[in-house]
Amino acid sequence: MKNRIKVECYPSIEKIPADFISMWRQLQPDFDSDIAWYSVFEKHYGSSYGKLHYVTVYIDQIATLVLPATISENLFFVFKSRKISLFNNFYFNRFSIISQLQDVDLLQQTLSAVFDHLIMDLKSDWIDLQPLLKGGDEFSIITKTLKEKRLPFIDYFRFANWIYSPVPITSEEYFNTLNSRVKNTMQRKRKAIEKIDGFKISIIVTESEFKSYFKDYIAVYNSSWKQKEAGIGFIRDACCAMAEKGILRLGLVYLKDIPIAAQIWFVVGNKASIFKLAYDEEYKKLSAGTVLTAEMIKQAIDVDGVTVIDYLSGDDSYKAGWMNLRRQMIGVSAFNKRRIMGVIMWLRHKLIPQIYRYCCRKGI
Repeated sequence: MKNRIKVECYPSIEKIPADFISMWRQLQPDFDSDIAWYSVFEKHYGSSYGKLHYVTVYIDQIATLVLPATISENLFFVFKSRKISLFNNFYFNRFSIISQLQDVDLLQQTLSAVFDHLIMDLKSDWIDLQPLLKGGDEFSIITKTLKEKRLPFIDYFRFANWIYSPVPITSEEYFNTLNSRVKNTMQRKRKAIEKIDGFKISIIVTESEFKSYFKDYIAVYNSSWKQKEAGIGFIRDACCAMAEKGILRLGLVYLKDIPIAAQIWFVVGNKASIFKLAYDEEYKKLSAGTVLTAEMIKQAIDVDGVTVIDYLSGDDSYKAGWMNLRRQMIGVSAFNKRRIMGVIMWLRHKLIPQIYRYCCRKGI
């Protein structure tokens, strides 16, 4: 018997029916797919990327899937294209399908209904889904569904992602796997900074502690090489929400009560994600960031028992010294060939780049 699938949209999390909220909370996904993360993100960015749509799917009256998305209209010369995007930004590392479905065929059937809704009911010209792990489960099932629906699509590089997997059982075993340059630097800098009066490392895990120590994180970040944090309010509220769930780890290095390095990690299940890091450039020679990374890794392995450490987005050269696997995060754009702007956007993203590369090769 064919499953009865019902697709509906809601403009905010508070409008989503309670059975979907219950399902979402029970899933316990990674930090950037958690309902608490999205709730804070909606509070700060709910009107920033177009009209908000939480796409929900019932299968035989059972809540099975939620897809946070936005609808925006973008100008291409004098024409408007209607675009569906995932509701996220640079604070998200990987899109994960928010669903309790375990059966791959049923999940694909559900995604097919979602794409029908996005294209036909919402009259979109194209859909952009990112970031996806290249070769990952989400990428595979999404592209398979698009192919079966005969929707033209492209994939494109988004960013590199360094991880360590599987992590050894103890931090001592982990550190022994690092190359000699990283290991010797880590040990040498730790010995040197320990000799300085007032050296201290604090790892904050509770919400009340975080509220007290967040000013120290801001002080370090504002004294670092990094640009001013655009979403400091979001960072504060998101970390409070993660601390309430028990997954926040805020690491701080002090010299005589002056914070000189800071890192924000999230530990969900067997995975530790390095979300933010910075150090005061005035103390650069001390390599306090390296010392703190080693301490946070030790905590993650020996206390939290993680088997995966994830540096999230970025191809910074130092990450290769700590991690053992480089992955690619990509985007997938699908185009509605039944609408003229869908065809135009497909030509723009598919054929024009090919023509440009051909002309470059031929020197035209």
